[in-house]
Amino acid sequence: MERLKSVLELSSYRDTLLRQGGQPETCVRVCTTGCRAHGALEVRDALLAEIKSQGLEERVEIRVTGCHGFCAKAPGIGIDPRGILYQEVGVED
Repeated sequence: MERLKSVLELSSYRDTLLRQGGQPETCVRVCTTGCRAHGALEVRDALLAEIKSQGLEERVEIRVTGCHGFCAKAPGIGIDPRGILYQEVGVED
């Protein structure tokens, strides 16, 4: 692949990848930096278990990430492509 030279080329390449499919419909991003001290890994494990129990492994991806910027409200999870951010998430949620 040739190096991309503009934002327009990057956008076009992204659209091509999305059309190829194989991507889950939803990505749940779980902060596992500072949020780890507030139970983020347990939240991730609970999300993985629930997704598996409902048979959604092909439709929902759980991705561990770095800081979302809301450390005072940890743990935080983001839901894409909806652009939703939940704060102070617990296992029971």
